[in-house]
Amino acid sequence: MKRNFLIAALCMLSLIWVQVVAAQASVSGKITNEQGQPLSGVNVVVKGTSNGTNTGQDGSFTIPVQRNQVLVFSLIGHESQELTYKGEASLAIRMQVAYGNLEEVVAVGYGTVTKKEVTGSVVTVKAKDFNKGDMSNPMGLIQGKVPGLTITKSGGSDPNAGFQIQLRGLNTLSAGKSPLIIVDGIMDANIAMLDPNQIESIDVLKDGSAAAIYGTRATNGVILITTKRADIGDVKFEINNFVSTEQIIENNRYLSADEYRAAIAQYYPARTYLDKGQDTKWMDEVTRTPINQNYSFTASGGTRKINYRANLYYKSDQSILKNASNRTITPSIFISQTGLNDRLKIDYRLIYSSVKRKLGNYGVLGQATWRNPTEPVYDPTNVVNAGYYTVSTASGYLNPVAMLDQEKNERDDQYVTGDINASFKLLSELKLILHGSYNSFRSFGGSYKTKYFPEVGTDGYATAVSNYNANYLFEPGFEYKKKFNGHSVQVIGGYSYYENQNNGLSALNYNFDLDNFSYYNIGSGYALTSGLAGMSTSKSINKLIAFYARAIYNFNEKYLLSASIRHEGSSRFGANHKWGNFPAVSIGWRLNEEDFIRNIKWINNLKLRIGYGVTGNQDISNYLSLSRIAVGSRQFYYAGNWINSYRPASNPNPDLKWEKKAEYNAGVDFGFLDNRIYGSIDFYLRRVSDLLWSYAVPVPPNVYNSTYANVGTMQNKGVEVSLNGDIIRSKDLTLTTTVNYTLNRNKLISFSDPGRGYTLQYLKINPAATTWTQLVLEGQPLGNFMAPVFLGVNGSGGAIYEDVNKDGTINQESELDRRVVGNAYPKFELGWNVSMQYKKFDLSFFFRGVFGQSLLNYERVFYENWTPFLSGRNILKSTLENYPTYTGITTYDSRYVEKASFVKLNNVSLGYTMSLPKGNSLRFYATGQNLFTITNYSGADPEAVINDFNLSTATAGTENLSYFPFTRTLTFGINYKF
Repeated sequence: MKRNFLIAALCMLSLIWVQVVAAQASVSGKITNEQGQPLSGVNVVVKGTSNGTNTGQDGSFTIPVQRNQVLVFSLIGHESQELTYKGEASLAIRMQVAYGNLEEVVAVGYGTVTKKEVTGSVVTVKAKDFNKGDMSNPMGLIQGKVPGLTITKSGGSDPNAGFQIQLRGLNTLSAGKSPLIIVDGIMDANIAMLDPNQIESIDVLKDGSAAAIYGTRATNGVILITTKRADIGDVKFEINNFVSTEQIIENNRYLSADEYRAAIAQYYPARTYLDKGQDTKWMDEVTRTPINQNYSFTASGGTRKINYRANLYYKSDQSILKNASNRTITPSIFISQTGLNDRLKIDYRLIYSSVKRKLGNYGVLGQATWRNPTEPVYDPTNVVNAGYYTVSTASGYLNPVAMLDQEKNERDDQYVTGDINASFKLLSELKLILHGSYNSFRSFGGSYKTKYFPEVGTDGYATAVSNYNANYLFEPGFEYKKKFNGHSVQVIGGYSYYENQNNGLSALNYNFDLDNFSYYNIGSGYALTSGLAGMSTSKSINKLIAFYARAIYNFNEKYLLSASIRHEGSSRFGANHKWGNFPAVSIGWRLNEEDFIRNIKWINNLKLRIGYGVTGNQDISNYLSLSRIAVGSRQFYYAGNWINSYRPASNPNPDLKWEKKAEYNAGVDFGFLDNRIYGSIDFYLRRVSDLLWSYAVPVPPNVYNSTYANVGTMQNKGVEVSLNGDIIRSKDLTLTTTVNYTLNRNKLISFSDPGRGYTLQYLKINPAATTWTQLVLEGQPLGNFMAPVFLGVNGSGGAIYEDVNKDGTINQESELDRRVVGNAYPKFELGWNVSMQYKKFDLSFFFRGVFGQSLLNYERVFYENWTPFLSGRNILKSTLENYPTYTGITTYDSRYVEKASFVKLNNVSLGYTMSLPKGNSLRFYATGQNLFTITNYSGADPEAVINDFNLSTATAGTENLSYFPFTRTLTFGINYKF
């Protein structure tokens, strides 16, 4: 009996054990996309637990799960899925691309929300939507992709140049104009060192309600760059390599040698001495067809407890200009750890970058452009000038090949970025956060011109420059999240301490015995012993301290509210205004969740948004609020010695403070027809007060003749539209398109306050031919070109101008005899992108258009007349077409201000992806950038940066003639994942 009972008991226990094991068994599976290709990096989680994993390169996964538990599958850009486990031996999951996905995560500063919860104007661009091709700077990835964000390459094809970035127009007269850029919470990181392949997404906080959490640095908007995280599982590798080359788009504006001779014969037959008998293509002499190389290697893997992502990035960019280049090497590592039952999470990041630059002399390209094409490059008999052909009687007319050969200009930069981001879950709803980062930049470089450099005038001329910059960021805070009875609350708060220090040293010397040492033996020049060498050092420190908080609330995911405040102090401002408050509030209403719309099947998303926020701009030099002194230009003799004199360098201004922007934004987000059509429309009105400018003041009572003060007010208002279409959605073929539209109107409301002693009637800015070209006037938009109105040419070859004020006398220098003939800012901008995938082929193209702006064609001002021709230089072909009988002097008038609207085929990319065993893949692609431009502008390129105000209107403005040519880029690359 006992034996039978024991056997029965053992059988029962065995059965229970089998059931328990079966209930807690693991399940394996594979996840693919709509085309049946494996998806890596899919997050697989047992709902309601911390149990999770990620798919491998082949889309496979294994996870412990009990019967009737729910598995959640999620991947950015795809529809999330839930599946109740019923004991299947294996699972096959197919995920669909999410169009207009409202569950998509959006970075909003110090945290994230889902797209459906956003109440401010925020645009997210994911990696799959980035511009393709050779991108020397991550900002090129989103050029034209974000309505209201204007990104322009500031140096043409120069590999050492950056981008000019403006959001929603110009918002200042003298302070910084660029958005605040933050990489994974790190401020002021060098984004040019980032491997574009490592960027997951770029979020742009456009309006005040979204950006106010960053206070005094947010007036020009905030750009948040999020890099890719580690993959969980076996180690995965990825290789991205490409080679690119460039071609000058347009190089046919000036006379060829034959055309030069024909012009002499037709117009000045007595000046045959201008023909030097050669046929020199000067631009070909100083340029080349560059070969650029880019290599990226990534390894990623680990467990849920500890995982990593390591990357080695190398790029070598040759310049279109000979002897100029950029070589960058950037190793980086990211490590993520969890512990204490997943309550503690710590992320570490370390990035080092070494950049070797050979800097191009822009003047070489300018000289090559207007050099006489009949002159030779070399003259072997000219030993004094090292055998280069030289016109010694023409000052400023330099042999560009000699300039290129006889100058070295280089710089070595080193960047170090490190940060730690830790969080500890104190309660299920409450998390403590600590973030700290360190950025440093060290640079050493110099230039050396040999005694044979044209017009150097000395036996060698050397400069050396060293710079060190470091910043520290320390931000402890908390995050509270709770959901109950349809309510959802998210609250963050924290403290921010930021410090930046910059040290600089520079030296110059000349008259050396030998050229062999270059700038590396700068003390050996005789100018030092003669007291004529130069030397300077500098040091500056600035600090920002802030307290911030934000609350985000929604009820039933229908009624949304966000409110934030930042209380911030800056060392840059006066004693009376060190601190300021920057509040913001925004609300949203998801109408598609209302009963009266919910049953309308073709409306999937309809959300109204309205917000208000206050931000500041403290992007000015340090110490401007203080009374400073500087070494005077003269010395005095005392007790047998010459003693330096010192003079005031500024007036104290204890009331100096940040420029303040108050912005209203109203918008609507929509998605129709199963989100096949989705997008957003935004209307904004931003008013910037307390504009900073330097005002003339009397001496005495002041100790200096100008004071930097807050006086003016400026306004920008506009409309932004983003429209996306999911045109075709099938197993083998997908076709999507996006259209962006931007309209902005600017007006300077005031910049004068006579009651405080700050008076400005107008500003005449930006020189051309020793006169001003733009007039800044209260009540008018910035960027107005004001010029004498050219009517034609009289019988003696002089210009005929309109007598605008009808006084019988024409004064070209006076605004009374000028009219507004154009504006430098566009009326509107458009972008159109199309992406298509057919089986394993992918194709995309992107057009970008800017309309309604005008440009001053500086080349025509200086080289569309006979004056340079008669001095032996080249001229534009248009001289023979536009008023060839004009024989007057070089001048500025309305004929040189041109309409500069354009449409560019910005990007075309074609790729093919091969599926390999074990989920590996290999993609081949070819990309063309800046392939063609449609425009009526006659200059080199209609896309130009907006320069700072230049008040030196008595100068010629010839610096605008030297630039790197714009190029067409062709790229061929591979992407291998294994």
